Amino acid sequence: MKALEDNIAIIVIAYNRPVSLKRVLSSLNNAIYNEDENIKLIISIDKGDSIENSEVVRIAENFHWRYGEKIVIQHKENLGLRNHVLKCGDLTEIYENVVILEDDLYVSRYFYDYLKKSLEYYKNQSEIAGISLYSHQFNESASLPFMPIKDDYDVFFMQIPSSWGQLFTRKQWKEFRNWYELNKTKPLLVSEGVPKNVVDWPDSSWKKYFQKYMIETKKYFVYPYVSHSTNFGDVGKHFWKDSKTFQVPLSREKRVNYRFCNINETISVYDAYCENENIFKFLNLNKLDLEVDLYGIKAPYTKKKYLLTTQVLNFKKVDSFGLSLRPMEENVIRNIKGNEIFLYDTTKKEKNSNKFLKVKSNLNKFEYFYPGLNIEKSFTYTFNPCNLLQIIKYLRKKLLK
Repeated sequence: MKALEDNIAIIVIAYNRPVSLKRVLSSLNNAIYNEDENIKLIISIDKGDSIENSEVVRIAENFHWRYGEKIVIQHKENLGLRNHVLKCGDLTEIYENVVILEDDLYVSRYFYDYLKKSLEYYKNQSEIAGISLYSHQFNESASLPFMPIKDDYDVFFMQIPSSWGQLFTRKQWKEFRNWYELNKTKPLLVSEGVPKNVVDWPDSSWKKYFQKYMIETKKYFVYPYVSHSTNFGDVGKHFWKDSKTFQVPLSREKRVNYRFCNINETISVYDAYCENENIFKFLNLNKLDLEVDLYGIKAPYTKKKYLLTTQVLNFKKVDSFGLSLRPMEENVIRNIKGNEIFLYDTTKKEKNSNKFLKVKSNLNKFEYFYPGLNIEKSFTYTFNPCNLLQIIKYLRKKLLK
């Protein structure tokens, strides 16, 4: 029974992108699996009448899967991305555990070994909503680079669902599905802790609902520091042109053991905005009294007495820190003094803000996140005629939606 429970079916979501499907299937066939494993591969294809989708079906049917049974599902109606992912998650009712891969992903050679070992460790932990193959290096809410703080373990935790290679157990998926059926028609609100960019995601997004679910139920995803999947960002439902924003280095390492930990054993725990939830310990404050907003996108600030941010605001300054060490929270943890990160008492007003200080603060952040980037060259590149045409094309697409 245990072997069945620990089996992980691989599900590939495909639609209209034959080149993408070929690439991800190739990476799956090139991965390393135990010889005695019989691994189910399900290729789930949404209905479409295009030539590209016919090619997708042909590629799926002709693909030789060397490590077990291959199943091709051709849906009889067009589901759209959200419902397609939900259908694939529902396959946990048949296969117990599934890893879901969209077709523009690529996996590392040892991704399956990582999944099996992480599943064994986390499958019964109630605060875990899923396990990610992908490792974030970009904060989607702030549109800035993200770097988790590293301690003794190989994983960290985020209140952000992974959509670029994610494992769900039957129990994890069922808990989300039950919540979803009760909440799918309710609006997502920034006032309830959901980042504004997530609220604004299109209706085709399943991830926005999963993030609200995690915030509401106080659950987290497990993320590896070194990624076992990467995202090509091919043209599709959510990319109007190929995007390299979410490409990350892939693990090439064969590991005998991974250093996993419980969520209360590490300081590397992040909220829905990619803000570290454990900084309060280093400021001798109560967690419930502190709002952390180092990326500066959580405003308005009304809920908590203390605010830690890079924003220049008209509250009383309690302390201030530099912005030199990486990641940002290290400057607070190691008490690096400076005038780029501020701890405010929001119950007391104090004049700090003016246009000059705000511009200086923004330039400091720009230099911190993009070291060595020449601003003059960046403007020249962005506003050359060819790139301007691409920007206009993008804006037209957005306006015509």
